[in-house]
Amino acid sequence: MKSLKPILTASLLCFALSAQAQDGMQAPPAKERIAARMDRMASRLEIKPSQQKAWDEYAKSVESFAENRPKMPGENANAVEIAKFRERMAKEASEKFSRIAAATEKLRDALDANQREVLDRMARNSMHRPGMGRETRQNDGGGQRR
Repeated sequence: MKSLKPILTASLLCFALSAQAQDGMQAPPAKERIAARMDRMASRLEIKPSQQKAWDEYAKSVESFAENRPKMPGENANAVEIAKFRERMAKEASEKFSRIAAATEKLRDALDANQREVLDRMARNSMHRPGMGRETRQNDGGGQRR
């Protein structure tokens, strides 16, 4: 049975985006946040030329999260339209998480032992970030935390 974590994560993301839109708040563009995170990670991992292909595939899979997002339902959308939007977002997120997982495995296999340790630490740190990525202090390059 497939994990429900990607679907739950996507649902929470949809909820957060909906709340932001309703409150009139605007988050920094996702592409910019992801690009900055990828730059920090590449720097921290010290990617070697022989690892560049695996890194590029990984970065592309992560950056795909900011691409081709479905248009949010209008403010007068009914409950069915909203539920179908959330379902579509969850399905797309699940597919993107699958690509990220495969690319992460290839990247990790291409790294040396020290780099794998750094990647693993960055991944663990990113799982404990409150506020859907709106943190203020940098950690090992795999995101930020308070």
